[in-house]
Amino acid sequence: MVPDERIGRLLTELTEDLTPRPDPYGRVLARHRRGRRRAITGAFCAVLLLAATGVAIAGTRPGGGSDAPPAAARQPWENMLAWGDRLIRSEPRGTVGGDAAYVAALSDTLLAEQRAGRFDRLTAPVRDVRVLFVDDVGPHRVALAAFVRAQPDPGTGWPNAVAWMLADRGAGPQELGRTAVDRVGDGLAPYEEFTIGALHRPDEVAYVGVAPEGCVLTTAAVTDLDDWTPEPTGSYLVRPPGNLRPEWFQVSCDGVVRQRLRGPGSWAPTGVSDAQFAAAVAGARGRVDEPECRRALNVATGGWGYAVSALPTVVWSGRTTGAGGGFDGRATVLAAPAVDGGWLGQVEISYEAPASDGTIGTGVLFRTRTDPATPDGLLAVRLDRDPTSAETDAPPAVSLLVVAPAGAAEVRAVRGGQEIARGRVRDAGLVLTVPGVGGLVLEAIDSTGAVVGTGDVADSEGPGMQVDNWGED
Repeated sequence: MVPDERIGRLLTELTEDLTPRPDPYGRVLARHRRGRRRAITGAFCAVLLLAATGVAIAGTRPGGGSDAPPAAARQPWENMLAWGDRLIRSEPRGTVGGDAAYVAALSDTLLAEQRAGRFDRLTAPVRDVRVLFVDDVGPHRVALAAFVRAQPDPGTGWPNAVAWMLADRGAGPQELGRTAVDRVGDGLAPYEEFTIGALHRPDEVAYVGVAPEGCVLTTAAVTDLDDWTPEPTGSYLVRPPGNLRPEWFQVSCDGVVRQRLRGPGSWAPTGVSDAQFAAAVAGARGRVDEPECRRALNVATGGWGYAVSALPTVVWSGRTTGAGGGFDGRATVLAAPAVDGGWLGQVEISYEAPASDGTIGTGVLFRTRTDPATPDGLLAVRLDRDPTSAETDAPPAVSLLVVAPAGAAEVRAVRGGQEIARGRVRDAGLVLTVPGVGGLVLEAIDSTGAVVGTGDVADSEGPGMQVDNWGED
């Protein structure tokens, strides 16, 4: 295993939720949501390393079930399993996937490797291996296979495991099959995807996505997300190195859009340049902390990818130390126009010292209908429940990071015409702790007591253009 592959496997193990009971599908979705309001732990720092090293990343989520499309009586988890099983029953895709002898040899190799105990993440009995895709993608030979467990995993309920394989172009089935040891996942998703290459070298990046047979993959450029073009390959998609572009992918099955996701890449794949950084901070409020702003810009640019139509700008930069609410540190607020309208924003806070649970910072995504970088606008973002109130019987307090308009001296929170909290603005920002956000209005006040700006709490970041309807009837 080469160093990049070891990093990729470690990151997969660090970020995978392995106990999705009693509501497996709900936990899958919860894990997705937690990624949007995350604590910056060592695992998150490792994700930054991933963006720099660009190791191959496999999407390995649960799957399995019946041969028919999900029925109305099923629960979301069962629907997802049914679509996963429709994938596992599909004929092998890809040019090499049409070679029956090669596919049989690859399946035999994988079954022998698993039964010989060479897959640490798949040790339970397997009764069959189904090869779902094999093809040459640029300089690589790529394959996808599913392992049909003799019994569903007792800890997760997943009936099928999955493995992506990556070898040199033209590799034989034995050589290709032995690379699966580094890329075994715990469950088969209805749509499986594999990104190959160094993300900071976009001309070398390749991508493969495989949906159930009979489904249709369409793509659209970020500049025109109303114009979806069917892929000539039908139910799978291949982007060899040098063929990626700013685009989104969409999977439709039986006339229903089941998944929509952005393609790999970002507007600054090699990192934000000096010129881009200067433009991003030109209108920032507060006191620009260059290292923190650079870090936050690179995190947001890599994380948002083509969910936005341009590079983010810095709305505010400053320190929240001494502001209360348990969020002492250096903070940066960023925003960029979202591809589906409005603005996508992010707050990044690096704590002055690690929290009691070991986290070293926090990041929160939010959405607004108007540009939060407007100098005379008031922006309030819910950070989280106040950690200092977690062990008390008092109603849960909520900490808001407020970016104030020019001339503001204080910000007060009003509910039902009554003031419930007030704080002093420092460097155009403050952290305000309030008893809940329902019906809350924020008012910025200047030194004379006049209101110079108002606003409500920004929306939590939702799915936006993304769709994941495999669990729906």
